[in-house]
Amino acid sequence: MPFAGYSNFAACIRANRGKKNPNAYCGSIMHAIEGKDYDMQEDTRIRDYGDTNYEDKVIRINPARGDVVNTVIHEKLHSQYPDMPHEEIYRKAYEIESNMGIKEMGDLLHETAREVDKSQHLTRTTASKVVRTNVK
Repeated sequence: MPFAGYSNFAACIRANRGKKNPNAYCGSIMHAIEGKDYDMQEDTRIRDYGDTNYEDKVIRINPARGDVVNTVIHEKLHSQYPDMPHEEIYRKAYEIESNMGIKEMGDLLHETAREVDKSQHLTRTTASKVVRTNVK
């Protein structure tokens, strides 16, 4: 998925190998671009993990369902690429999340929490189902 002049996330990482943490660097660029015009809301009443309302430009996340990191990425991909097939959204969200470290996931949750009502706390639930097994 193209972003910020790169053909995809992996291309961004390859181009920025000299950075201290290329994953974090590219993740921050991607996150800054995706879904910027959408209002982020926490809503435990929805049945799904999250949803994107294109007309009202609202992304709703249900943290009670869990897997918040993937859900935020998934819904932001919907907001940026409304015509992308749903199966590709699932695949891309998994790919992006799989390349994130714990710090990047925490940063995503922290930024998301700032975007929603200050009295709500997205970080009280499961952050991610993805566990990186190649950590050294």
